[in-house]
Amino acid sequence: MIDSHTHSLFSHDSFEISAKLIEQAISLGLDYFAITNHLDNDCRYNYIGLGNIEPLDVNGWISEIKRLKEEYGNRINLALGLEIGFDIPSQKDDEKVLKKYPFDVIINSVHNVSSTDIYYPSFFKDKEKNEIYTKYLLTVKESLSAYDYDIIGHIGYIMRKAPYKDKIMKYKDHSDIIDEILALTIKKNKTIELNSHSEGTGLFCFPPEDILKRYRQLGGENIVFGSDAHRAKDICRNYEYAKELALNCGFEYWTCYKGRKIMKIGIR
Repeated sequence: MIDSHTHSLFSHDSFEISAKLIEQAISLGLDYFAITNHLDNDCRYNYIGLGNIEPLDVNGWISEIKRLKEEYGNRINLALGLEIGFDIPSQKDDEKVLKKYPFDVIINSVHNVSSTDIYYPSFFKDKEKNEIYTKYLLTVKESLSAYDYDIIGHIGYIMRKAPYKDKIMKYKDHSDIIDEILALTIKKNKTIELNSHSEGTGLFCFPPEDILKRYRQLGGENIVFGSDAHRAKDICRNYEYAKELALNCGFEYWTCYKGRKIMKIGIR
């Protein structure tokens, strides 16, 4: 078992201490565990809905994870991670952090579209599903050519707070742009995350199965599981479902990272 996407109290939206996350991961028997706190540099640019969120205390986070690696390193394969919220104005700030610190894994995620946090209802007001999902996917595509990263986080995140009766993002409705995203992912040798923080989507994890199958059909091999847990009890939630979905789509390995280098772990 693995979990490549979790958050501790260094993230603005988590109150869980890192040691508690690690203890839970050990108790579950994980082979690989990454804590990937939010960098949040995008919050410096006054985006609608973000409020006064403070960026990550990177020095504090680095210091803590070094200590935790020393304490738990012989009990679990622990990775130092970062989740960057893609945004054009903050890219230079993000790149400075990436160049300065020795991270194991970087997640590239889209949380903002058209200067608005897509977690909030105001983003969807008076807009049709196709219009909104297209804008989101175009932003995901744009993010693929951003700073250096390893994993493309939670493709389909837009579904979580979407107000539409049918929230599911379907491959057939956006096949052209989804194919462009998947083809570029393969070309750049990046990894797609199977994210199980899926409340509000009607799914156990996402991207949806039809998108995963298309990725595999195009030759994609890099996939990884992430619970996106902000609490210890949510580590590896829906893992068994995600595992079976990955296997059914033709994947054999989870693609994980240590020192920004790929390591393959058999899906089991």
